[in-house]
Amino acid sequence: MVSKKTARLVWERDNGLCLGCGMGDNLHLHHVVYHSRGGSDNADNIAILCTQCHRATHNGDKRFERFRAKAGT
Repeated sequence: MVSKKTARLVWERDNGLCLGCGMGDNLHLHHVVYHSRGGSDNADNIAILCTQCHRATHNGDKRFERFRAKAGT
């Protein structure tokens, strides 16, 4: 689970906007290397995405490749 401190750092770093489309509503913290695949809760592995971009990322949409990575990369 992402700590409040890390969430705050990510929020400030990303200006509280979705990195996919720039929206500022319905935002989620997304693990670039999925937590289930060994991804950390560190800020460098977390991106802010809105609901639509987050869903598209998990559904394999090619436009969001940069928000997916394999463990160890």
